[in-house]
Amino acid sequence: MLFEIRFSPQLHYWFYGYYSGGFTTEMRAGGFRTVVFIGNGLVVALYVVTTAVVAAALWRVRVRIQRLPPGGVTAYLSALLILCKTAGALIYGAVSSRYL
Repeated sequence: MLFEIRFSPQLHYWFYGYYSGGFTTEMRAGGFRTVVFIGNGLVVALYVVTTAVVAAALWRVRVRIQRLPPGGVTAYLSALLILCKTAGALIYGAVSSRYL
């Protein structure tokens, strides 16, 4: 995901030979919304917000994720969510973290 955020959503084209969606629809705020073999950047952002909320919930109940600190995993996924540049997913994350 970090590769596609920086360079552009090219992985799907490199592996399969076509774009899964419109390339120009993934441009946001001077960068790109990541697609990563999924049909749309919005779906990827929804996936990231789901994983970030689950990581925050595991952090709250003090469950370690593999051998990684749960606070670090939550911070990483939250930063990745911000880099996805999707306002709806950011709102979902903010609202759901309020209720944890």
